[in-house]
Amino acid sequence: MAPIAPADRVCISCQTEDGKYKCPRCMKYTKKHKEEHPAEEDKPKPTPADSATGDSSSSGEQQPDEFNKLFAKYPALASYLNQIADSTEPPSNDPEGGDNGDAGGGGGGSKFSSHPRKKPRHNKPWTREVGLQNGLHKLRQLRDQDTTGALKEFGELVLMINAQKAQEEARKVEAQRDAELIGQLIREERD
Repeated sequence: MAPIAPADRVCISCQTEDGKYKCPRCMKYTKKHKEEHPAEEDKPKPTPADSATGDSSSSGEQQPDEFNKLFAKYPALASYLNQIADSTEPPSNDPEGGDNGDAGGGGGGSKFSSHPRKKPRHNKPWTREVGLQNGLHKLRQLRDQDTTGALKEFGELVLMINAQKAQEEARKVEAQRDAELIGQLIREERD
């Protein structure tokens, strides 16, 4: 899911402010604004792979509708998923908010502050595994905060779709194997 650029959208409710968040719905003003914000209806664009094959299974046609229904039902879901995706990315080279060791502001800039850090910083090099662990941590964090059940329902939908894909793949493999056996039997019968 690619984030939508702020220039591509305007707040649906007020029609004046630019959307400034990765979520396609503006959350700038208040919680009330967020709750009253109407859901955007996104029409899925066909991918080149779908149009090239011309093969659309029933589960493939239902997927965008199911996801769109879920995003309409839970407007914050897109924001949750973007946060999880962002946490899996490598850190940027630009350090945000330089930490000079003084958390209190009145200690004269001493390297040894009287305030302990909340979390020790580990400067591990970023790897794919570190990114996945960061994503899992963020998912658990958001899942604990999510009172709507959006992430749980999204996870169940993904599991269901993956199970359908696995069943379809198993059917294709079995059909291919059956076709090869039938072909082999026909060749043996002719000889």
